[in-house]
Amino acid sequence: METIRGFYGIPVTAVESLELFSRFFESFRGRSDVIAVAPDLVAARRVAAFGRALGLPSAVASKHWPHPETAAIEELIGDFSGKRIALVMDDMIGTGGTVHAVAEAPVEEKGIEEIHVGVSHYLGLPKARERLDRLHDRGILSQLVVTNSIPSTEELGGAPYVHSLDIAGPLARAILDIHHDPRPSARRR
Repeated sequence: METIRGFYGIPVTAVESLELFSRFFESFRGRSDVIAVAPDLVAARRVAAFGRALGLPSAVASKHWPHPETAAIEELIGDFSGKRIALVMDDMIGTGGTVHAVAEAPVEEKGIEEIHVGVSHYLGLPKARERLDRLHDRGILSQLVVTNSIPSTEELGGAPYVHSLDIAGPLARAILDIHHDPRPSARRR
C-alpha cells in the first residue's frame, strides 16, 4: 500500500471487502465442516484473514495456466479432513477459469460437497457466466457472492445463485478517513 501512496502522492486508502464477506458468511462461523480456500498464493493472506475472522481453517490452491483462460489446480494445500463445505474467496472473476478450476478440485479431490464463492469484482464476461452456470447446474456451485464494485450485468443479476453486496459503507468510511485525517500514518492506528 505504501507503494501506491507514493506513486500517487495523494491520500490513498484501500477498500477491503473482508468485512462484507465475513458478515455475509457469518452462518458458517466456527463450523468444523467448513474451510476457506484461496485460489492461489496471491489470495492466501486475504483468505487466511477471512478464515480467522470466522474461526475457520484455510487452504490454498497451487494453480497454473496450461492454456489461455484455463486454470489448472496442481495441488490443494490444507487439511480437508471432515470438511464438506468450501468458501472460495478471490479478488475477481474475468473469464471464470480460476473459479471453475478451484471449485472443481476440492469436490473431485477432497470430497467437498458445497462450494460458495465470494469475489470482490465480477467483470461480466460471457464465458464466465457459462462456466458458473455449468458449475451450478452440476451441483458444485451453491452460491456466488459479488460486490457491486462493478455493476452486474442483468444476465448475472438474474442468476438464482448470485448475491450482490453493497460496498457503499466501506467506500464512505474510506472517504471519511481521508477527509478527516489524510496522513497515512494516522489511518494505520
